[in-house]
Amino acid sequence: MTEKEVKYKKIYIKVCPECRNTIFKKDYSRNEVYCSACGLVLIAPPVSGIITPGFKIITIKIPILK
Repeated sequence: MTEKEVKYKKIYIKVCPECRNTIFKKDYSRNEVYCSACGLVLIAPPVSGIITPGFKIITIKIPILK
């Protein structure tokens, strides 16, 4: 298989800017996404005014082998 024949799949991993954790939980009652390790709220409704500028999304390319 040549390099041109290899297809890549994009995976988006969210990283907590506080503790670098990649596991998150969602609070459905408040509609917030928070870090499961440190509890930092990363995504919240606009009315709450919470903005986390350090929140990063990293793109990782993984080859799909057939």
